[in-house]
Amino acid sequence: MSDQLVGQAVTRSYGFDGERLRVLAPGEAATFLGFQVSRDDLGLGIRSFRGGMGSLVLALIAHLDGRVGLRTGMAADYIELRSAGVRVVLDDGGSLETDAVIVATPARVAASLLQHNFDPQASALLAAPVLSSVTVELAFARGAVDHPLDATGFVVAQDAQQDGLRACTFTSTKFADRSTSERVLLRLFFRPEAEQLEGSLAVNDEGWVGRATEGLRRVLRVTEEPLASWVSHWPDALPVFDDAHRAAVAQLETRLEGAPIELAGSAFHGPGIDAAVRSGERAAERLLARLA
Repeated sequence: MSDQLVGQAVTRSYGFDGERLRVLAPGEAATFLGFQVSRDDLGLGIRSFRGGMGSLVLALIAHLDGRVGLRTGMAADYIELRSAGVRVVLDDGGSLETDAVIVATPARVAASLLQHNFDPQASALLAAPVLSSVTVELAFARGAVDHPLDATGFVVAQDAQQDGLRACTFTSTKFADRSTSERVLLRLFFRPEAEQLEGSLAVNDEGWVGRATEGLRRVLRVTEEPLASWVSHWPDALPVFDDAHRAAVAQLETRLEGAPIELAGSAFHGPGIDAAVRSGERAAERLLARLA
């Protein structure tokens, strides 16, 4: 997959203060949005895959097919430490006997999986802070957007945000080959309230597309309706790393010492794809060393 990695075609970003766009300094966009990015990574942008991040999952499935047992559509109820190995009890009443387990779930899910043997440290993760996100991708004819789109996109100042719109990525500019020259793709990011995602006040996809189109028109001159749209809902998907959460993860990992169980992923060891990959590699190395 390394030959499919692509970097940003541009790195500069705009900020919108409610009245106008201005070019932001390197790294300022991440600070603007409150992203938890290391100082060394500020201003470097991100990398993706030529076919989008979903291509990584498809490549992993293809690579593992026939080599391991992949079980999808199956939920774990809890993890039970045994005298030799670990038992994963499934929600259908079945179980899996394993030598070791890597827990790569959201923090609150990990808490419920590990409470059976590792309380009170496991239950502390039930308080893990998380945020939700809704993304709306809009496709337009190139002539419908009266702007050069010569940046990664724009971020919206907190006091200028409306309907939870925080940022917009100029997708077709940011990464090569994401659209033809006659079309542009713009992805808008919302931070929804809980009631906007479920219940009687939940906003449907049509509502999110309307908010995205109107929000975009506050910032850019858009003369036509979108040709197509895609809406993605990510409830409680973004981990927040405050001191209390870091301490809770450290205490649980101390409790897990000696057990053939490791935590891995962005819920425990820092946000971002690179951090998640490093976390998974460390977990695998530690378990392999223990089982050798």
